[in-house]
Amino acid sequence: MVVMNIDLIINDYKNDSIRVIESKHSKEKLGLGQKLLLERLSKKGINTYCIYGDAPYLSNTIYSFQTKTNKIVNQKELIDFLNNKQ
Repeated sequence: MVVMNIDLIINDYKNDSIRVIESKHSKEKLGLGQKLLLERLSKKGINTYCIYGDAPYLSNTIYSFQTKTNKIVNQKELIDFLNNKQ
């Protein structure tokens, strides 16, 4: 058994969606255990992401485990993403 530290789980019960998000500094790497867990949850239909950025979060990268793509977002877009507005 491995105990995992994940930064954020958003349970949007009104829209019946769950997002699991790990946050890293721009030069920090995702741990192998975290990567394996997020990939596994993604395969079960849970939206999983890793956000890379540094305070004050003017430019950030959101990696989607579903699409295996990166999206570059600014501070406002990151806030909207975290508020389930995109």
